[in-house]
Amino acid sequence: MERYCGWLNLVSRTGDVLAESRGKKEDRLLQDAYRQVYTHGIWRRKAAHFQTPLTTRNIKIKPKSDNIPGLQLADLLANPIRQSIREEHGHLSGPLSNFARQILDVADSKFNRRTQTGEVRGWGRVFRP
Repeated sequence: MERYCGWLNLVSRTGDVLAESRGKKEDRLLQDAYRQVYTHGIWRRKAAHFQTPLTTRNIKIKPKSDNIPGLQLADLLANPIRQSIREEHGHLSGPLSNFARQILDVADSKFNRRTQTGEVRGWGRVFRP
């Protein structure tokens, strides 16, 4: 959400955050976390970083049965990216699968990069234990 809002702010656009329902308790926890970030900010980002580009103070949660293509794509990308970041920081017990490596080869050019150096780590790939 931090990176997404940063990009929206950079290009002077607005957007929404949409998630797939995981169950009553999980959805409530996600809504609470979203609202906390939206209202108070996070880490070194003030609330305005999130409030300016986001269209609503509430996350949109849709049931899995809606089969939304963007959420399906996010599911496909999220785990290999998370695994590679954990591997990079020594928190992955086994090697990445060939499928995960193929996903990463395609996704690599899409990560935010530091303008001066092109560095991805800390800009488009952030590890928060």
